[in-house]
Amino acid sequence: MANAYEAVEGFYGIEVMTVLMAPDTFVQNRPLTSECWVISGMNYSVDGVQLRLSTAIDAVTASIPNQVLLSDVVGALPVSSRISNA
Repeated sequence: MANAYEAVEGFYGIEVMTVLMAPDTFVQNRPLTSECWVISGMNYSVDGVQLRLSTAIDAVTASIPNQVLLSDVVGALPVSSRISNA
């Protein structure tokens, strides 16, 4: 509990990795994603401690301009809402 409280107060960063695991042994086969988060809060009960995570950009979203998809950046864009993967 003290470690969790210290992490919240210090806005510690944490790396969360999502991995593919063997279902019978829980051995990690390979990593799928890696994400960096900031510990922003916590809840606790007799069962354990739950940390609340947020991205470092959450606090500054108002000052970040909206992004627009341009064909120069992402390639060909659809011209209608009728999208097919066939």
